[in-house]
Amino acid sequence: MAADYQYNNPLLEDFLFPPYDAIQPKHVSPAILSLLDQLESNLVELETRGEPTWPKLVEPLEKIKDRLSVVWGIVNHLNAVMDSPELRSAIEEVQPEKLRFASVDLELHKNYIPGGLESVFDIDQRVSRKTQVMPLQPEDRFLCSFSHIFADTYAAGYYCYQWAEVLAADAFSAFEEAGLNNEKAVKETGIKFRETVLALGGGKSPLQVIPV
Repeated sequence: MAADYQYNNPLLEDFLFPPYDAIQPKHVSPAILSLLDQLESNLVELETRGEPTWPKLVEPLEKIKDRLSVVWGIVNHLNAVMDSPELRSAIEEVQPEKLRFASVDLELHKNYIPGGLESVFDIDQRVSRKTQVMPLQPEDRFLCSFSHIFADTYAAGYYCYQWAEVLAADAFSAFEEAGLNNEKAVKETGIKFRETVLALGGGKSPLQVIPV
């Protein structure tokens, strides 16, 4: 059945616009895991080419990571507009990968010593033993394409993905506590959310906005 979800998966098909109407929670994990496997295979292939040129190394790396970023963005957008226990569960199923990325990011920026006893890959292996069900292969070099933590604005801040999900789940729990079938209570909670969190936006520190 899992194989069926992989081979008949709208997240793995070519598309111009995200097929939101066809995506179901059962598609999320097979798609993400398939793309991660493909990412590792492509990285191994690039390593064997031995041609560190822009068209033969950098451009293929960009294409490899772009598809995973697009699919993950689609899944998170879908979760934001039509949150459900099934979809949250499907996303949480692949969270260990994100926990690894966030933990490795913090560890590299906080404790890595250039020329020290541990290489960046040693650190990745050590962290993965706490976050992964299946251990990384000794030759794993995913960090070589993890540009978020060095070439982007996420340096030592990749954990913000997890923190944003905590805050989103906390906000949604307010609606659950009000009673999702209680139209009056949901409306009142929605107005409070709009007039505090949404209306204040970046005008105040999140630490001041969220407790409201």
